[in-house]
Amino acid sequence: MYRMCEANPDPAEMETALALLYDGSSPTLRTIANHWIRRCGIGDRVAPDDLLGTAMLALLRNPMRIEQLELPEMTAYLSTVLKNQAIMILRKKQAEQRALQTKTARLRQTMACSQEADPAATICWNERLDAIYEQLTGEERMLGMYRRADYSWSEIARLMNSSPARLRKRFERAIRRTTGLLTS
Repeated sequence: MYRMCEANPDPAEMETALALLYDGSSPTLRTIANHWIRRCGIGDRVAPDDLLGTAMLALLRNPMRIEQLELPEMTAYLSTVLKNQAIMILRKKQAEQRALQTKTARLRQTMACSQEADPAATICWNERLDAIYEQLTGEERMLGMYRRADYSWSEIARLMNSSPARLRKRFERAIRRTTGLLTS
C-alpha cells in the first residue's frame, strides 16, 4: 500500500490505495482489496461501489500518487494494468480540461475584441432579440438592420458561440413567430 512503514498512515490515503485495488470486473483485484479492507478496518467508512471512483479522483488531484503505490500482493501485470488505467483516465481528464480552457480563452478574446470595436456588440442574446422584436415590421427588415449596424452573420455567430447558418435559422424562426403574432 502507501509506504506501509509509516507509523501513522493517513486514513484518506489508505482508502485511496484500497480503492485502486478494488475493481468489480476483476475477481483477483477484488479479493486483494477485501483483504486490505479487513486488515485496515476501514471498510465501513467507504461504500464498495465508491472505492474506485474515490481513487481516481485522488489520482486526478495528485498524479504522483500512482508512483507511490507499493502493492507486493499484486503481480507486476495487474499493477501495470491498474496504473495504465489510472494514467489513461488522468490524460483524458487533462485533455478535456485543456479543451475547455482553450474554448473559454477564445470566447473571452472574441468578446474583448468586439467590446473594443463596439461596446454594443457585447449585449446579451435576449436583449438583442428584444430590440429586434421592437423594431420588426417584416422578415426582410432584419438583414438590413444588421447591415446598417455593420454586423455580419459570422460576427454575430462568433459572439454567440454558434455557426452563421444555425444563427440565421434561429432568427428566421423567431421572426416568423413574431410576424405571425403581429398580423393575427
